[in-house]
Amino acid sequence: MSNVDRPAGFQVARHLTGGMPNRLSRYHIEPALAANLFRGDAVIPTATSKRITTPGADNVRLQGVFHGCVFILADGEVRYGKHWPSGQTVQTGSTPDAFVYDDPQTLFMVQADGAFTLADIGAFANLTRGAGNTLTGVSGHELQSASIGAGANLKIYEFAPLPDNEVGANAKLIVQIALHYLAGAPTAI
Repeated sequence: MSNVDRPAGFQVARHLTGGMPNRLSRYHIEPALAANLFRGDAVIPTATSKRITTPGADNVRLQGVFHGCVFILADGEVRYGKHWPSGQTVQTGSTPDAFVYDDPQTLFMVQADGAFTLADIGAFANLTRGAGNTLTGVSGHELQSASIGAGANLKIYEFAPLPDNEVGANAKLIVQIALHYLAGAPTAI
């Protein structure tokens, strides 16, 4: 049986120091951001006011992983969501909040977008910015298999120990953000 090709972005797996990995920080979304943000998307900071946005390339330094948001609609209704809809209109004077896993020592589970072998453990790779699902709010980001060994922003820690996970195409992997805004890059094994 082969792995199902069902990307779900970056999902918290555990923390390098143990304990609970649920260490979310609050950031802000540009009120007129014309991009979707989905639960599990990698995000980068903007230049001002602790705001986040989507990365413009697959090999850039990352701030963390988007988990959800809260914002006030133009009519005053407070909305909680797994994803930020592109071009969402908010109440004048309000700023949408985003919750981001930004601890550099958090490990995430992510699907490879192609081939993977056990020899790839310890290697670096880049992400692939896949489209998320507006119905479920879940990310389409994956690990870019073609960049294994030549990538920069993700470090492969291990093969995810799931009963239905097989080595090969679309394998689930445990990774750390290697190019992180809040930490120096980890070294190769």
